[in-house]
Amino acid sequence: MHGRARHASECGGYARRYGVDRYTAYDDLTSLGVELPDTARRWAQRPAATPRRRAERRDDEWPHDDSWITLDGHPYFVAGYTAGGAPYGIFADNAPEGIHTAGPGN
Repeated sequence: MHGRARHASECGGYARRYGVDRYTAYDDLTSLGVELPDTARRWAQRPAATPRRRAERRDDEWPHDDSWITLDGHPYFVAGYTAGGAPYGIFADNAPEGIHTAGPGN
């Protein structure tokens, strides 16, 4: 694979084949000694990350008890911990009918 790339889409072809983005493809190909055309230099430097706004949580979204955590984006009641430290319990969505999942004292 040494030498000059066949065409300007060499980064794109490599990226599709190996499941990486074009910036990674550019880095990989140049580290292998492949000479890429000048048009591929646009992939030489990754743009700065754009900070994302975090979604604000409303106070009434889920309980504020220490026994509640968020697991996979869902409220999860921690009933206890295994010897290895992993939490076990139940998701609020799976709580039996009649069990109040709004937090302590409710």
